[in-house]
Amino acid sequence: MENEVIEASFDIRWHEPAWVKGGYGIADPVRGPRQALIYLDAREAARSAFIRAAREARMLAS
Repeated sequence: MENEVIEASFDIRWHEPAWVKGGYGIADPVRGPRQALIYLDAREAARSAFIRAAREARMLAS
């Protein structure tokens, strides 16, 4: 698989939002590339925090 670099302006807004649903929650509107990156970054941070908490809980239970 080749790496491909795509250049885009992050200041644009889409005419219609992309609706992103994280887990079982309510779908959130994402209105452009900048907002999409912020959403994904926050999601990764939440995922990492959950994994750390689960590992800590497992350690404490042992």
